Amino acid sequence: MHLYLDVATDDLSQPVLNSIFCKQTEVSAIFFFIRHEGKYVKVDFQHILYIEARKNYTRLVMEDKPTALVLVTLKQWEKLLPPDLFCRVHRGYIISIGKVLAFDNKFAYLPGEKISIGEQYRTALPMTVTILANEASRKDVLSELEL
Repeated sequence: MHLYLDVATDDLSQPVLNSIFCKQTEVSAIFFFIRHEGKYVKVDFQHILYIEARKNYTRLVMEDKPTALVLVTLKQWEKLLPPDLFCRVHRGYIISIGKVLAFDNKFAYLPGEKISIGEQYRTALPMTVTILANEASRKDVLSELEL
């Protein structure tokens, strides 16, 4: 199956990206390609920090590459991204679980970023990651998240 998505220029003087191309095979994909200046540029899932909704586009923020503004919705990203590597924490954000340094009821802390956790997504991150705590502490944490 091939996935082809349009990409546009970021309003913050980011490079012009023309398209995203991802081939999914029986083995799970660990990367996809973005068409940039006539070439397909590889983007590894592990290099993505987070994806932010921006009107009709989403902003793809990576560690080692320029930010890209992509004509893809967060719902489309949720279908494309592996659920064991990414978590939607807000109606406007999907974050890389491996890049999370810490989190609480209101924010997920990534390198150099503080991402808001939306009310309806409060339990998503704690339910996705492994939290080592005694059972009483875990119940307290989850009950605080449900408030």
